[in-house]
Amino acid sequence: MKPKYSYLIAAALLVFASCQKELSSEDMEIDGPPPPPDSNCFIDRVSQIDTTAGVSVGYIGATFNADGRVTRIEDFDSISLQYYTVIDMQLKGDTIFLADDEMFVVDGNKRVKEYILKADPTDPQDFDLIMTYSYNAEGQLLSKIAREPITNTNYIEILYNWSGGNLSRIRFDIFGTNIYQADYEYHTDISVNNFMYVFADLFDSVFDLGLNLGKKPVNAVKKITISGVDPDDGQPFSGSTQFYNYKLSANKQVQSYVVENNILADFAIYAGKNQLRYKCF
Repeated sequence: MKPKYSYLIAAALLVFASCQKELSSEDMEIDGPPPPPDSNCFIDRVSQIDTTAGVSVGYIGATFNADGRVTRIEDFDSISLQYYTVIDMQLKGDTIFLADDEMFVVDGNKRVKEYILKADPTDPQDFDLIMTYSYNAEGQLLSKIAREPITNTNYIEILYNWSGGNLSRIRFDIFGTNIYQADYEYHTDISVNNFMYVFADLFDSVFDLGLNLGKKPVNAVKKITISGVDPDDGQPFSGSTQFYNYKLSANKQVQSYVVENNILADFAIYAGKNQLRYKCF
């Protein structure tokens, strides 16, 4: 996996591409027990459920070691029995290696502080991509910024706004041009405990399940609206999806929820019933 620069620009224009997983006969425990109320638990699998047949369509999964650090991310389609994504990680000190030339670096709080993709040594015009992560005093993610070294300007800039403990907006710019923004609404009457980030940022959303990216929203997300302007023809685009029918355990850990449509499929957020599994330490 090498998310090169052309991929990022192209991906930003595919926000509304449908990626619905097909139905399968994968055998799994659909309604497992909730996590213990006092355990340190992380979501390690999000399964899309065919509620009619009572089976899994597929899943996004994270594997954690005994220290609670992620070692693998996978996106599995169970009808075709194939992986869309498999990323095995090597942990060395404060660095999470995806490959010899690609890595995340964490800070003293085990939050991601840098993503590094080293330049192709055979390409004289290639350069190291270094994405720097920043957090506010409350520990919420504020920005991911990568600078282009020749002009010393921001190549990628992803900005996060928070309000009342919840993420309210993500803005995604490339070379100062806004590609899109994501606006969030919440079920303010549903408090959640260590739920997911649900970051619609296209850069590293596949890793959100396993990485520490600061504090998570305190309420259950209700609606995400994506909007922007197509840089090719200048035409505006927009779309939204609702999140509803949350089922929570007694300690406010989400057991399942429903996503209205596949508008967010490019962020590995799939339509239908999503069932969560937890890994506790």
